[in-house]
Amino acid sequence: MKKETIKIGDEVIMNEKYRVADKYKNTVFTVRSEPFNICGTICVLLEDYSGGYAIDGLTKVER
Repeated sequence: MKKETIKIGDEVIMNEKYRVADKYKNTVFTVRSEPFNICGTICVLLEDYSGGYAIDGLTKVER
């Protein structure tokens, strides 16, 4: 099965792979960057979130 990629404009939520602050649980974010590498971890930038977030800690929202 091909791994789904995250791209600019996708809507995502933070999954439970990493600890998620209560204020971000169930919050839908819009991806605002192409994936990039930070010290071996593939990350993206999210609207209304400071810094990069690892893509394996995100789940796409289907609407």
